[in-house]
Amino acid sequence: MSVPTANQHDPVPDAMPGSRVVSPGDPAIRYVGRWAAEGAGKRGNWIRPYFKLTFSGSTAIAIHLLERTDLAVVIDGHRHELRAAAGLVTLGCGLAPTGPHVLTVSGLTGQDSVFFDRLHLDRDAVLHQSSRRMDHIEFIGDSITACENSCSRLVAQALGTESSCIAYPGMALRDGFGYYRTTPPLFGMESAYFKNSPPERGTAGDWNFAESPYRPDLIVVNLGTNDFAAIQGEPALIARFREAFATLLQGLRTRFPAAQMFVLRPFTISAEAVQTAIQEATWARIEAGDLRIHYVDTSSWDVEIIPGDGIHPTGVGHVAIADQLVSLLRPFLKAGVAS
Repeated sequence: MSVPTANQHDPVPDAMPGSRVVSPGDPAIRYVGRWAAEGAGKRGNWIRPYFKLTFSGSTAIAIHLLERTDLAVVIDGHRHELRAAAGLVTLGCGLAPTGPHVLTVSGLTGQDSVFFDRLHLDRDAVLHQSSRRMDHIEFIGDSITACENSCSRLVAQALGTESSCIAYPGMALRDGFGYYRTTPPLFGMESAYFKNSPPERGTAGDWNFAESPYRPDLIVVNLGTNDFAAIQGEPALIARFREAFATLLQGLRTRFPAAQMFVLRPFTISAEAVQTAIQEATWARIEAGDLRIHYVDTSSWDVEIIPGDGIHPTGVGHVAIADQLVSLLRPFLKAGVAS
């Protein structure tokens, strides 16, 4: 397979009669994470959403991007990056004409939004729809969850699952707290989780859970790190935090009745009362009869934190978190279940 460079034009552009053009709404394209329609295009929102396509009968494939971005492209297990990609861009060429080939496309980093309105393949290309599904893990959190080499990415790679990441740097649980700023300022995950995207980017509006193309089997929640500085030592604020955490968990359960949910004790919160509030909110759900929710005490995990930072795990720290989560989550996977 030839590896293209950014802005290398598709070998089968619009002008070539008979080339096959695939719209973002084609049912053979499988979207993972939150993607929303914008006009004739489709935009990926939140952190590193991706789409997959399996095809044969084409020696090349290209994408028409509506905004400049950096891409991570995987074809048949071979990964390459495209920087500053815009317009009609080759994703892969020199492919065996038989196939099948499996394509995965995402933004290169959490800040890269993929916005496209068509794919191009050779005239005789055939698209294949998968009849089986992989396990799907959704991670909910802040910068610890969203960063480029985070445990969320490492866990999905190690377990071979699909994954979505509803997280953003500075995001607190509660509206009005934390360090995520937009207009109006300080959206918390208690409201932002239910949106198509972080409020200041991508597509506005509520996420349609009923029509979502993906439904997580496992959900990992790591929130509270960006709340605690403002609420520690304030019993009334801690009580509201606990109530908001319980409400978020109830909202998740309402939308995903069968999902196993894992609530992590945040790694660097020093205020015991805040940690206790998270545990109590989780246990309240368990005591109410929810047997698919689990509180995960991470206090014994050996997580290395960036010196002088005091909050964010190092690369070694993320590996340690991922190792723990892989062991914890593996027994709950149901690989190979028919979709």
